[in-house]
Amino acid sequence: MGGTGRRGRTLRRGLVALVLVIGVVVGLFWTLQRQLIYVPDTADPGPVARLVAGGQDLTLRTSDGLELSSWLVPDAEGTDTRYAVLLAPGNGGNPGVVAELAERHRPAAVVLRSPYTVFADVASTHYPWLPIRMLLRDDFDVVGPLSRTDVPVTVVYGTADTIVPPRLSERVSREVAVLAEEVVLEGVGHNDPEMFGAPVADAVARAVGRAGHGAG
Repeated sequence: MGGTGRRGRTLRRGLVALVLVIGVVVGLFWTLQRQLIYVPDTADPGPVARLVAGGQDLTLRTSDGLELSSWLVPDAEGTDTRYAVLLAPGNGGNPGVVAELAERHRPAAVVLRSPYTVFADVASTHYPWLPIRMLLRDDFDVVGPLSRTDVPVTVVYGTADTIVPPRLSERVSREVAVLAEEVVLEGVGHNDPEMFGAPVADAVARAVGRAGHGAG
């Protein structure tokens, strides 16, 4: 009897300790999730005019008090086409922000690099042992807004992406209302040079060309 009682107390203590550990982990995730999601590059890129002739440095102020440094490169005089193409890398909430912006203020086209469907689908891939959908503060739905608008969408992704699973980018291609182009880069990962180089730049150029042709 004495041994059984001791084993029971030990088991209860173990269960209490396990619950406490899980609670601490969940609490830390809830508190620090935005630091885990958003890892900005804090390096100062310097004035845009140093890199692009005629460029201007701007500070954008958001409704909640944030100050965002930005660059503006005006078009050459007389060449303003009066349309915009939005480009979003698949980092943090960028695709979700651009998707919602495209639904609210229609651009000529959208180019998404390594997009996900909703952010919870990415997070649950990396933290499968957490109740992600209950914990996430930010939804960042990409497919929803882009399935409700006729904006032409280009999707660029690599088949070796370990950050945003390629299957999610493929789903975005299937579920947006208007897929203009799907660019699949075989063997390319999320942060490989190709994702910052010619394949993406060329996709943007083609989106701009299609938008200009449609405007004409």
